[in-house]
Amino acid sequence: MSWKKHFSGWNLLINGLISLLPAATVIGILRELGIGGALIIGSVILGFIYLAGVIREKITNKIVKK
Repeated sequence: MSWKKHFSGWNLLINGLISLLPAATVIGILRELGIGGALIIGSVILGFIYLAGVIREKITNKIVKK
């Protein structure tokens, strides 16, 4: 699996929209706990975008194999 395809073109847009709500929830919780900063927020957002891409890829592979 290449991480580049999760962060390019339409995949970035779709994965970003999918991961928007979970990432915002986690960032809100971290801010309430007093943990913040650009590096932490950026890593949470990019991590959720990557996870959304991996999950979408696994789902499409299972559908194609059937």
